Amino acid sequence: MTTQDRIAALDCFGYDHDEAHFLLIAALHSGYFVRRQFLSFIKGTKGWKDVVLLNKLKANAHGEVSVFRHNRMVYHLGAKPLYDAVGEKDNRNRRERQPSTIKNKLMGLDFVLENLSNYYLATEREKLDYFVRTLKMAPEDLPTRWYQSPHGRGATAKHFVDKYPLFVALPPGEDEPVAHFCYVDEGLQSTDRFATYMAQYGRLLGALPNFRVIYIAQHPGLFPSAERIFGKFWGGRNAAKAPLDGSPETQGLLAHFEARQDYEAQDFSRFDTARLIAFREEKKRFAGERYDALYKRWQTGGARAVCGALHPEEPLRETMAPRFSTYVVQHDYDLFGTLTSRSKNWREETATQTEAQTSHEDLH
Repeated sequence: MTTQDRIAALDCFGYDHDEAHFLLIAALHSGYFVRRQFLSFIKGTKGWKDVVLLNKLKANAHGEVSVFRHNRMVYHLGAKPLYDAVGEKDNRNRRERQPSTIKNKLMGLDFVLENLSNYYLATEREKLDYFVRTLKMAPEDLPTRWYQSPHGRGATAKHFVDKYPLFVALPPGEDEPVAHFCYVDEGLQSTDRFATYMAQYGRLLGALPNFRVIYIAQHPGLFPSAERIFGKFWGGRNAAKAPLDGSPETQGLLAHFEARQDYEAQDFSRFDTARLIAFREEKKRFAGERYDALYKRWQTGGARAVCGALHPEEPLRETMAPRFSTYVVQHDYDLFGTLTSRSKNWREETATQTEAQTSHEDLH
């Protein structure tokens, strides 16, 4: 089905074109949405269009609402008829998720809504068509998870189960479209999970002639660490490329900045006695306004920003950096608080009263 076919199928439930288009994007990329995302999509303000959509969802029994911190609401599109209509009856976005996963999905949806001009591969079928049928890649190169049948009928392979945004675009200066793989960090304290992601996607990325990885987060604190992890991955597969700056002084400074960030965040998981002693000595060595300014530059721009400041007269040599980039989603996700929630079946609520009472409390 084309996008227009899917929108037309949702129109049959009584949604207008904009409502149907938004619900299609939310269902395929997230399964969850908040009111401000719909209003942003239609370029509207709170008042009545959002309430009209929510009342239609209730009337069609197409979703449920979860109430989070300060009575803020997240809407889940979990109804089978809605996904049947768009040819995705087995889409895993129908399933209820834990609060941390819901936040992750909302952040991914924000990225999609802020970059709608991209050509997204939203479903497993679309990704398989592109990588296996178009690029002629072997299925075993794809990130795969096996699920055991509850009826003892063997295991089923599922691909790209993380469902992070994945799109194909033509980067500046390139001659062929390139697959862009997005990783969403919903607020983790380390980049361990990103390292796992890189390991899971390593075979696919290594088989592609070109690709991009985009690290999406709410804050830039882990960007430098993520770039280092990517560098370790890609450096091993791209040994002919020179590093940003191979001098021991610069490499020592970058390592100190990573240790400093962990220390200031009171994350001592990677500190043993030797590293702690070394860090204290480095604090004396790298003290002063100059290093504080470089540290701030590193926090926002990573190793490339530091090397550019240290050696502005020297062009940066070819590196892995063009294949890795970062993206900040600048929205308030404070509604998750300590990441607990209570859920309600939409039918248990009086929609008009609830929407009127909470319209000013939704996520901005």
